[in-house]
Amino acid sequence: MSTVGHLWLSIEIDNPVKIGMIQRAFLKVALNFISRRNKGFHYSFGDLHDKTEEDIKEGNYEKLHLSFALDHALSRLVISGEEDDLPRLGTNIPETRESVKRRKRGESGAFPGWNTRNTYTMSIWSEYIDFFLWKIVNIPGIRPFGISKIIGKQNINVMYYSVEGCSDVDGNQPHLRKDMKVFAHYEIGHLKHTEGGNTQKYINKISKTEIEDCGTIGNVMNENICFSHDLEENTS
Repeated sequence: MSTVGHLWLSIEIDNPVKIGMIQRAFLKVALNFISRRNKGFHYSFGDLHDKTEEDIKEGNYEKLHLSFALDHALSRLVISGEEDDLPRLGTNIPETRESVKRRKRGESGAFPGWNTRNTYTMSIWSEYIDFFLWKIVNIPGIRPFGISKIIGKQNINVMYYSVEGCSDVDGNQPHLRKDMKVFAHYEIGHLKHTEGGNTQKYINKISKTEIEDCGTIGNVMNENICFSHDLEENTS
């Protein structure tokens, strides 16, 4: 079975934030840079403040988010058939540089599409987000700045989803909650910079000694980052 439309990878926050004119202009410079380097990039500052209670109830709104067409965004991707040996996890995923370039550019035939027969082994990383320092980095002409300066103490939600009726990754169709089918969702928090959310439940269970050990403890990675995964799938 093949999926309908494209799959998206999104980072988003739950609650709206106030973004001033200077901040908005500053962010657009950074977002335009990201857009030039990433086919299928979509973003919204959120529109909850313009919506009625009925709109929100029906899911006729967007949260503040940055979204990437998944097949273009992945750093490495290997597609294995039912009889193929799977790549070994924990090692380099064997996709050639030429394959990566063609897939990211969206060249014809570079990516055959998603289906439920094959197994997809993938990895993704970004040179622009330092989760351990909780900063945005490496944007030309812009000094590194804290994520909390934009979203406050909120956690980051990472979503994998499709959007009903969205056939063009470079189109301007909004990613409304009512049109989203979420396949996976996890949350990223930081011991020093975020509060609340599902990650807080795990942070509260960790002793000071365990944090100082800097090991992998349950859902907590390193001394700063906390991942909460397998959250209930929904579109709200």
